[in-house]
Amino acid sequence: MTTPKPPSGASAAAPAAPRRHPLAPLVPLGLEVGAWLLLLTTGAIAFGLAGIMGFFDTGLPADLHSVQPVWEVGEFSVRHGAIALTVLLVVAAAGLFLPTSLLGSRLSTTGGRVLSSSAAAAGVSGLFLFFFPSVWLAWLTGLLLAVMVALLVRQAPGVHRKPWRSVGVAAGLGLFVTYIAQIASGVSAGVPAQRWLLLLAFIVMLASAIASFLLPVTADSVDQTTGAFPAQHRGRGEAEIARPWACYVLFGALGVIVALPQIVVADLNFGQAGTYAILCAALVGWAAGFEAGPTFAPGMTRPRLTSFAVLIAGVLLVLIGALKELSGMAILSGAAAFVVGIGVRAQPYAFSRRIGFGIGAFVALLLTWLGTALNVPVTDFMVWEITTTEVAYIIPGLLTIAAGIIAIMTFSPLGVRGLGVDLVHAFRAPVTRSAPEAPVAGPEAVAGSQPAAVDAARRLPERGLFIAFEGGDGAGKTTQIRKLGEHLAARGFADIHTTREPGGTEAGQRIREVLLGGRGVAQRAEALLFAADRAHHIADRVDPWLADGGVVMTDRYIDSSLAYQSAGRQLSVAEVGAISRWATTGLIPHLTIILDMEPATANARTESRGGANHLDQAGLEFHSRVRQAFLDMAAAEPQRYVVIDADRDPDAVAADIAAAVDRTLTAQGIRPQPPVVGQPATAGEQPADGHQRTDAAREAGPQQEAESPDPDEDATTVLPSASRGTGSHAAGEDETTVLRTSAAGEDDDDAATTVLPHQPGAEPDPGDAEPDPGDAETTVMPRQQLHNSSRQKLQAQAEIERQARERLREARMRGIRRGDQQ
Repeated sequence: MTTPKPPSGASAAAPAAPRRHPLAPLVPLGLEVGAWLLLLTTGAIAFGLAGIMGFFDTGLPADLHSVQPVWEVGEFSVRHGAIALTVLLVVAAAGLFLPTSLLGSRLSTTGGRVLSSSAAAAGVSGLFLFFFPSVWLAWLTGLLLAVMVALLVRQAPGVHRKPWRSVGVAAGLGLFVTYIAQIASGVSAGVPAQRWLLLLAFIVMLASAIASFLLPVTADSVDQTTGAFPAQHRGRGEAEIARPWACYVLFGALGVIVALPQIVVADLNFGQAGTYAILCAALVGWAAGFEAGPTFAPGMTRPRLTSFAVLIAGVLLVLIGALKELSGMAILSGAAAFVVGIGVRAQPYAFSRRIGFGIGAFVALLLTWLGTALNVPVTDFMVWEITTTEVAYIIPGLLTIAAGIIAIMTFSPLGVRGLGVDLVHAFRAPVTRSAPEAPVAGPEAVAGSQPAAVDAARRLPERGLFIAFEGGDGAGKTTQIRKLGEHLAARGFADIHTTREPGGTEAGQRIREVLLGGRGVAQRAEALLFAADRAHHIADRVDPWLADGGVVMTDRYIDSSLAYQSAGRQLSVAEVGAISRWATTGLIPHLTIILDMEPATANARTESRGGANHLDQAGLEFHSRVRQAFLDMAAAEPQRYVVIDADRDPDAVAADIAAAVDRTLTAQGIRPQPPVVGQPATAGEQPADGHQRTDAAREAGPQQEAESPDPDEDATTVLPSASRGTGSHAAGEDETTVLRTSAAGEDDDDAATTVLPHQPGAEPDPGDAEPDPGDAETTVMPRQQLHNSSRQKLQAQAEIERQARERLREARMRGIRRGDQQ
């Protein structure tokens, strides 16, 4: 999968996202519809030709006219036709893995051109099949189609979230064309009409290939939220399911339903239009079940609903096999597909649809290929003859029924407990699942409301610089944070802090162990724990550091919850965002740097270094949703985000990050704080408690310097002015004059400096508290060697005065407290 990546250099952080072409969404749709149309017609032609002429002979277009008559006289080889479809399925499955194994990471730069070329090649192969029908050429077309589909999914992973949309268009066109042909020229005209569908598929594929070359397919070419589990739904009893094997069984049943219609119409002498009639009914049922799944039977626990779906799907498969009438088979196929859709959408599950579907289709075709038929005696005078296709329905149906019974007993974490309650209250909406209250605009508007309802107003730090690093695990955030710290230190920033979420505090480290250890916790508990860690992290570390004017760089922040818990876990964006904003009192970074990398590459990095947690192992689909969420947030607020291509040399990535941070510093008017007395202006190593060494040096520096002054440096004596009133004035309100003492070699008369309190027009109040004599005089002797630049001397002097005022304020407050006690 590739997405538009920013170029290196200064343009990497361009504030404006590229505008999507209005025709861009039509390109993947055209490729999908053309691929499905070509695959359906290729399969029908391969099946018909294999049954009358073998696998490797090349015939003429007129040969297709003889397929239906051969069906009717019973000389058609259903077994050969099933073999042809089985090989087509295997070849297509192999083609899905070819692009990754052959091209690997080069697809990130060549994927668009390869996609266009493969689409054009598949269309041309279909055109050859139009003039020279043969089974081997149909297999080649299927292989090229599979490669094209694999590339399309890699370019835009959201394109197959609801596949019935595109395959439904293809099946509808097939139903229309074949029925018109059969009405106009008889039932035997249905198979030859496939050639005209081939021609239409070639035109669609060629046009889509040209369009994909001019408008490359990207992740934003399709609606990435398509198929996402709804945040608000009325269903009870969701549960974490580590191995959703029941979903694989359901899609196996769907594979049986989709693989057998072509064989059924030949075995039971239906017209070719019957194939598309069954397919269309199944697609309508699947779509309806998929959409109804989250709200169907709201009073039943969701894993148990999936278990019942498996059982009912098996029963319907057996009933389909027992029928020999087209309309009944179509209706039952639609009902079975509806049950499949409900079962897999009862709650969010992480599983591959292709695996279950492919196994189910292969088993059904294999049973037909083996030519198994059964004669079941009913009475002494009646025998139930079960044909090959009926066996292909009934045996998978019986296996699915057995799986459904096992699922009812074991799939739900509750086992069989509460089964009667689920059955009685299945269609009663639970009263405990109510819609959440609308978020409140800010803390000031929530008098008397619950804290959890607060959606805190966003705020930027009043002092300091706050930078958040986001992106998938393995993108190199730790390395880039270190490099950025070195860059900021070189620019003169001394008070630099690095931290992470979760685990930036001692309490956060224990929360991190709960979150990332083992299998983790439930999805909602996970979101709350991340918010709890973030609340303590901001209050204990980030806000105090920023209040001191420091630079704070955090590895992950609120955007990670929005990406992982909202997009990845598919929880409510509004709820997760409101909880995090309330926990942080609305604090947002000056700049959020998103290190963008393909999930497959990032996962490979994570696996190579070992120690992957359960979030790292969530699968490519999960991480693709996470990645797209980060990109969507950056596109929505480009002035505060920058997306950096992390799949490059670390130094090049660091250069882009430094350029983006420099622009933010300029835009925000943030400048380095003056050097702290007694501490070099460099980024220190981070101790275990998360503080930089500059914090300790700032506290201990003046005392150490007083013990061993440098005779070549200036000494300054600062005397506090008398406090006025009861101490409500800040230290900055007292006027203090700071005079520099002379260095060695200067006139002794100028060597001493006295600072007297200055309060014009005001006499001292006898009731004023006097400061402690031991704290009334502060001597600060800078240790750092000042440069000869007058500007640097002024900055150092200003910092000395600031520290002196702070100590005077503390001394005055201690004097006031002692006076109150007396």
